Amino acid sequence: MKKFGIFIGVSAAGFVAAGIGAFLTSAGSRINAIRFGDHAITVREIYVSPVPGEITVKNPRACNSGNVDCYVRAKVLLSDSRAEEYLAYWTDEKPGWNASFWQENGENAWLYYSEILEAGEETAPVFTHIQLKDELPPEVKPLVIDVIFESVQAEGFLSPVDAFTAIQ
Repeated sequence: MKKFGIFIGVSAAGFVAAGIGAFLTSAGSRINAIRFGDHAITVREIYVSPVPGEITVKNPRACNSGNVDCYVRAKVLLSDSRAEEYLAYWTDEKPGWNASFWQENGENAWLYYSEILEAGEETAPVFTHIQLKDELPPEVKPLVIDVIFESVQAEGFLSPVDAFTAIQ
């Protein structure tokens, strides 16, 4: 009986060892597909050179030509900051930015688009027209009005300000 108990103990130990060995040496594979998101922004606008006193077309907007949703912000840059007093922005027939979609952040000069910009979509224009109030003085000519856009992936953030703050 003693030999039978030893046989059972050795057999049990062998089964346990075989099970542990099988567990530790088992192999398997799984394909982990990782895709990188692309939130490329292109600028679209119609622009007509301004004539002093007239309201002319300039309607800058960003288009998400990438494959992920993103937040967008815009900044208006003038070739000479002194020209700011001679320039007015219009949205449709109202003076100012397109406040229905673009919000100013008091901490910086960026305008933040209030909605997530889906892949393949474009923003509402930052403004639709500009107006030179008076003839520009020679020292600020020629005037260049650039609107630049930046984007950041929207996933994981609750607002555009949060998203851009996180990447700085």
